[in-house]
Amino acid sequence: MAHCCLRQDGTNALDIDGPRSFDPQWYSLPAELRDRSIPLQDRIRTVIAFSAYCVAHSLAKAVTQGYKPEAILLFGEGLKNPALRHELSSICREEAGYVLAQHKELLASLTSAVPDPDNVIKSSDEVGLPNSGMEAGIFAFAAIQRLLGQPFTRSSFTNCKSPTVCGAIFVPQTGEISSALRDLKLSD
Repeated sequence: MAHCCLRQDGTNALDIDGPRSFDPQWYSLPAELRDRSIPLQDRIRTVIAFSAYCVAHSLAKAVTQGYKPEAILLFGEGLKNPALRHELSSICREEAGYVLAQHKELLASLTSAVPDPDNVIKSSDEVGLPNSGMEAGIFAFAAIQRLLGQPFTRSSFTNCKSPTVCGAIFVPQTGEISSALRDLKLSD
């Protein structure tokens, strides 16, 4: 996990103070995933397993803070990916062979909180939340929080040092923000 967050200079992209930069290295793939000598399907499977691992790790952190998931909802392209659902379920059942030693205890808390992952991991559509608008809704909420200067993250979930206002606002060179944004109220 640390390898995926390392910058070229060796610093960890997750360990930054102040506003998060728009560092293009944050979005680059590790060299191993760009290695064309490794079959594409293996590289894709690695990304899927890593994605499931990150989700499970975050959920386990929430469990240690007292949250017990009634449902783990997949939406966006994630719900269309049976391999992602399988990986997440196998981590919850402690059947994944790639769990890092330092995370075994943390992920075991997820296993106790989600003893039957196949019945807890669901698509958003299964619980009446239409998949087609979920990601747009999350980004809209993040944008509103940014405009209002309110935090979008919690340290208990993301391990950030404090609640963090996410994103950036870009304005034209004139510096003028449209009246719609300038006059935005929470009720809007």
